[in-house]
Amino acid sequence: MEWPIQEVASNAGVTSRTLRHYDNIGLLKPSSLGDGGTRYYDANALMRLQRILLLRQLGLGLADVEEILDGTVDEVAALQEHVRPLSEERSHIDQQIEAVHATIRSLQDGSSLRIESLFQGFSHSRYRQEVAEQWGQNTAQLAESWWKDLKEHGQRAFLGQHQQLQSDYDAALAMGHDPAADHVQGIAHRHYLWIASAWQNVHLDAAALKSLADMYVDDPRLAENYTRISPTGAEFVRDALYAYADNRLA
Repeated sequence: MEWPIQEVASNAGVTSRTLRHYDNIGLLKPSSLGDGGTRYYDANALMRLQRILLLRQLGLGLADVEEILDGTVDEVAALQEHVRPLSEERSHIDQQIEAVHATIRSLQDGSSLRIESLFQGFSHSRYRQEVAEQWGQNTAQLAESWWKDLKEHGQRAFLGQHQQLQSDYDAALAMGHDPAADHVQGIAHRHYLWIASAWQNVHLDAAALKSLADMYVDDPRLAENYTRISPTGAEFVRDALYAYADNRLA
């Protein structure tokens, strides 16, 4: 028995675009092609996809996943190599929880809020591996250097701009605007400029913007930024950025 790509994507919690990407890089080939090039997957392909998703959740990059599944590296050794970044991620989460508790205590007892406590654990550097994997080491290094150079005041301003984008997207979604509407495209333009500011001298073209927009949907850590009022919020933002890329960057 075989299942079409749309059904596999829906049940696995990924996009058809992700499965096509896995096919293009040789990580997960469909078992057959139907009329019009529709990809179909049999039980063996589904079991391979399950392992891919499990390894990805553990923080392994696509190249590492492929080496493990193809038997070119030892799975235990590869997983042990990723224990450290996983522990670091746990530490970041613990720090974020403590930062929120500090804010709660300040609101409850009226004490002064220390800025170093407010933003403890909210560093974007933990996404460096994904950035490097998706867009190259040069982009990752430029973004990391740019973030450090912003200092505390600049980092707060940058985070504040993103919070405003979130609120504006939420309002547009609540009002029933189409992602391609002029009002939403104005938000998308500000979003593009916000992203581009972190890329420094690296050109953010239509393909790169669409790739990032897909991550807003595919990665739960990013999707949660845009699903505050609706579970379809991340898709709304993705579609807005896709329209912007097609109309302004193509």
